[in-house]
Formats: sequence, structure tokens, C-alpha cells
Amino acid sequence: MLKRVLLPLCLVLLGSCATNPSNNLISKEEKSFRLEDKNGEFLIKRKRVFKENKNILVVSRTIYSDTTATAKVLEKSATGSTPGLFKNRKMLRPNSSYYEVWFDGKKYLSSSKINIKRKSLEYLLDSPEAQWKGQREYPFPQDSDVFCYYNQVIECIGYTGFFESAIKESTGIKKFYIIWDGFPYYEELYLNMPNTPFEMAEMSFDGTTPEGYYRFSLKTGENLQFYFLNKNFEIKRHFWVAQGITIIDKES
Repeated sequence: MLKRVLLPLCLVLLGSCATNPSNNLISKEEKSFRLEDKNGEFLIKRKRVFKENKNILVVSRTIYSDTTATAKVLEKSATGSTPGLFKNRKMLRPNSSYYEVWFDGKKYLSSSKINIKRKSLEYLLDSPEAQWKGQREYPFPQDSDVFCYYNQVIECIGYTGFFESAIKESTGIKKFYIIWDGFPYYEELYLNMPNTPFEMAEMSFDGTTPEGYYRFSLKTGENLQFYFLNKNFEIKRHFWVAQGITIIDKES
């Protein structure tokens, strides 16, 4: 693709889930999306589940070559985060990630996990190329408390309550660090990507569309993305203009 062709919690953490829309972001969800870019049209299947026994929220995403029964898997990712409180603030703390992508018929793998003692993110890479093999370690930046895996960014930022407060005030900016869970292979897929898994990001509220969707923009470096969410903060549309990517909920 692109340049080259993953009731108990509420009671424990929150006391009540019924009155807080952001709690929808840790509930079970399965959706299909239509992805379009300069190479054609593809299918995304996205799944969210909270694993109570491990206290981990897992979001998985798989991109298929088409919608047929014989479709090939092009990308697969899974990100895990732990819901809880940090400095009396609700937050999803990154835990681990898995990513695989196919380039020229060959599989490339990347997995990450948090090393709490060393305050770092450890990556294990496996691929047909020597430059993308072995272990790597990256220290967490110290100028922020909020870190979100890219493929879990809506759940991560929404869980903090930012969406609700921004909508209520009709304005708002949330600064944090994106963790590119597709690192380092995103550099092969997308333009203007960093050579580190961490990148400073801003989520901003842009208003409400005529259809009643809330529009939020995600800015990272030279890239700007737009998310359109419904009242339950479900993703209905996602545009990454610089990369020529359009993602639409198939139920829309």
C-alpha cells in the first residue's frame, strides 16, 4: 500500500459508566471501514475489547486487499493499554503492541512493550532485511504524562475526558505523545514520518458538522489528520490528507 505494496472495570475505576460518554471508548466494539488511497480500495476490520483478567484494553486492526473471501492481509496491528488513574486523572497507559506488514510478498514484524523500571519502550523487530532485525530501546520523553498508541488514539485521548470538555466549551487542544505502533515500517508506508516511535502530537476540536458529527484534528509534525466522531465517540470518518487516505465507516 501507499509507498510500498493490527460492568467490572466501570465499578472499580469510575464508580458509574452510565453518565460518562467517554466510557463508551472502553466497551466492546467491532466495525468495518472502507479505506481508499492512491492504490485503490481496501477493507479495514477494527475490533476493541477489554480483557478483564489482564486489565488491558486491546484495539486490533487488520487491512485486507479487498472484501472477498480470498482477500489477502496487508497489515495487522494490535495495541494494548491499561485503564486507570494517574495523578487523579483518567488515563490509558500504553502496555504493548504488535504490528505486521507485507512488502513485496514478505512479512515484516514489530512488537513493543513497556519497561517500567527503565522508563523505556522496547522493540523487537523481525524481517527479511538486516536493518530491521533484533532489539531496540527508546526512552520515554519526560515532558509529558500522556502517551497514546496511534491505532488507539481515539480511545486514549477520549478516555481522558478531553472530547467531552472540548465539545462543552466549543474549543480545546490536548498535547501528548503519539507512539507509532507501526514503527519503523511506517517510514516505508507514509511520507514525513519520524525515525523514532515517539512524536509530539496535538488533538484539537474543530466543531460540529451538518450531519452532527464532532470533528477533531490530529497534528503530528508535518501531518494533519481529521477524525469525525458520533455522539458515542465512534469513528465515522477519518481523513489523512497528506497521505491521500480516506477511511469511512461502512455503516455510514
